Amino acid sequence: CPNTAIYEGGREWNWAGADKEFRRALELDPGSRSKYEPNPASTNHWYAHYLMTMNRVEESLKAARGALELDPLDLAINAHQGWHPLILRQYDSSLEPLEKAIELAPTFTVSKWYLGLAYEQKGAFDQAIAQFEDCVRLTNNSPSMVALLGHAYAVAGRQPEARAILQKLDALSKERYVAPYPVAAIYAGLGEPDRAMEWLERAFTARDSWLDYVRLDPRMDVLRSDPRFVDLVRRMKFE
Repeated sequence: CPNTAIYEGGREWNWAGADKEFRRALELDPGSRSKYEPNPASTNHWYAHYLMTMNRVEESLKAARGALELDPLDLAINAHQGWHPLILRQYDSSLEPLEKAIELAPTFTVSKWYLGLAYEQKGAFDQAIAQFEDCVRLTNNSPSMVALLGHAYAVAGRQPEARAILQKLDALSKERYVAPYPVAAIYAGLGEPDRAMEWLERAFTARDSWLDYVRLDPRMDVLRSDPRFVDLVRRMKFE
């Protein structure tokens, strides 16, 4: 999920400041709530996202388990148990927790979105597309969900459908905000690195919260050796 709750100063790539704020919140109240979410585990949940963004894997797993202990029925936190192995490229390991999360709430979009990504990375494109089609339907054409479907079409070799999604996103942009990062992912899937980098630069300029995951996202693996991508990551000051 997008990283809007990680840290308000994060738009300046102030990662050390984010860590300080999280640790202070959890020190004051281990079950503290993020102001963005009402449940008592949300700070642990978002801290786990932050820690993974910083490549602090074991700490992230610990925070995610802590969030689940605080609220074992929270839908996002259950889905997050499958997000970790997904980001670690352990796609088979991600399937069971995500399928369990969907059993808990069949219409909860985040679980289906993560499961679609796992299927996609395994090369099970029809299953991935089915999950993303459900996400589009359940969210009434959320641009981010539409873009997930577009990337799946692209890597499945269904270029006409992927380009139709790009046209759809352009039309949607006349009505609502369309984040640049998911559009970049479609171009990466189409094997168009110049267009992908153009949209990643737009994401950087816009401080698109999706960009916080650029080092984690397996869809961006095709760009990692590109000097422009390396420079973009450098400018985000992760290290």
